[in-house]
Amino acid sequence: MYLRTGTKIESFEAKNIKSPALLYLYILYRGRNMNDNISKSQKKIIIYLGSFRFLNTIQFQKLFNHKDSRRVRAWLKDLKEKRYIGTNFSRRTYQDSNRPAIYYLLTKSIKILEKEKNLKNKELRWIYKEKNRKEKFINFCVSVADIYLFFLSRKKKDDNLNFFTKTDLSKYDYFPESLPEAYIAIKNKRITKRFFLNVFDPYTPPFVLRNKIAQYINYSQENKWEDNTSTKLPSVLFVCSNSNMVKHIDHYARAKFAKEYEDKLSLYLTTQNSIKFGAENGNVWQKVK
Repeated sequence: MYLRTGTKIESFEAKNIKSPALLYLYILYRGRNMNDNISKSQKKIIIYLGSFRFLNTIQFQKLFNHKDSRRVRAWLKDLKEKRYIGTNFSRRTYQDSNRPAIYYLLTKSIKILEKEKNLKNKELRWIYKEKNRKEKFINFCVSVADIYLFFLSRKKKDDNLNFFTKTDLSKYDYFPESLPEAYIAIKNKRITKRFFLNVFDPYTPPFVLRNKIAQYINYSQENKWEDNTSTKLPSVLFVCSNSNMVKHIDHYARAKFAKEYEDKLSLYLTTQNSIKFGAENGNVWQKVK
C-alpha cells in the first residue's frame, strides 16, 4: 500500500502508522479503492445503461434471466452506493412505491464505458445531465428497452441478435441523418434480417410522422446504405403509441409509396401494447402495402 506524503511515496502497513490523522487517511484510501471493485455483471449493468440510458429493476432481471431478483437488486444497490449509478425511486406516494425503480448512469461510470466500449469522454458527455432528464424522456427510453426484450424473447436458438441504440450509432455517418431509436440485425446461418426501429410516444404530432416517412423515402433513394455496407436497405419498423396512429401512418405511407417509381422501402407498423401483450409466437407487425 502506498500513500503520498508531500513529494515522497512511502510503503507501509496500518500497524506501522503512529499518527491518528494518517491512519484515518490510510483507512479512507484503502476502503475507497477496495470497495470500488465491481464484478463483470455489474460492468454489464453499466454497459446496458450506456446503451438504453434508463432501465428499471424488472428489465434488469429479464436481461440477466435471473428467476431470483435478489442477486440483481444486490448488484444495483452496490453500484448505487459506489456512485456509479443513480435512481429516481421514491416512496412519496402509494403509486410511487409500487413502481419499479429506474436507474441511470452517474459520471463515475464514464471511465468504465471508455474502457469497455472504447469510447472517448466527449462521446459520453450526456451522462453529466442524466439525473435531470424529464419523465417523458425516461419513459421513452424504458419503452425502447421493452422492445429489445421483445426481440430477445422471440430470438430462436440459432439466431444472433444485435441491437444498437442511438448512443451506439452516433459514430457512423451512413445511417439516416435523423437516427432511428435502434438498428437491429438478426443473423443465422441462412440469412440476416436488418431493421431501423422508430418509436413514437402519444405526444408525437401527425406532421412528425409524415416527415419521418418522407425522410426514409429520400434516404432509400440516396443509396447511402447500399454504397457503404453492400447489403440491402433495412426494413423500417414503426412502433406507435396507439391504433389510431397506425391507421394514420398506413394511410399516408400507402399514398406516398404509390407515387414512387422504385419500391425499395419496406415499412412495418405495430403498437406498444402489441409489443407488450402480443401472443408469444403471433405476428404483431402490419406491412404497409
